[in-house]
Amino acid sequence: MSKLLDDLIQQKRDDTESYEEFLRKAEQLAMHLVGQSPSNSHPSILNNLPAAIVLFNNLSDIPMTTFQCPEDSEQKAQIALNIDLAMRENAPAGWRGDDTREKQVLNALFPVMNRDREATMAIFEIIKKQQGYA
Repeated sequence: MSKLLDDLIQQKRDDTESYEEFLRKAEQLAMHLVGQSPSNSHPSILNNLPAAIVLFNNLSDIPMTTFQCPEDSEQKAQIALNIDLAMRENAPAGWRGDDTREKQVLNALFPVMNRDREATMAIFEIIKKQQGYA
């Protein structure tokens, strides 16, 4: 009986040590994840701005004539922030589907896109599909 009790106590200690090791590894993983940006695919100035991240990710792929998408990530992020700001400051409520209000949005985007109609229309189509701009 004493041997059985000793074995149970030892098993409990082993289980506790295993669980403590598991918790240490989980804590290290959590600390590692907190220290990084969510995907490292965008500059940190875009963190917590999901709509601007979508713009950043698509900016270099839109058709353009005079607009030039910068190669530098920080400059490209600044353009995404400028578009985001233009939308937040100038887009009227209920603009989707209303021709007059959509033209207001296009007019706000046009200077940001270096007065390139093709690029403005392309970025507008991306914006229309996002929920971030009501």
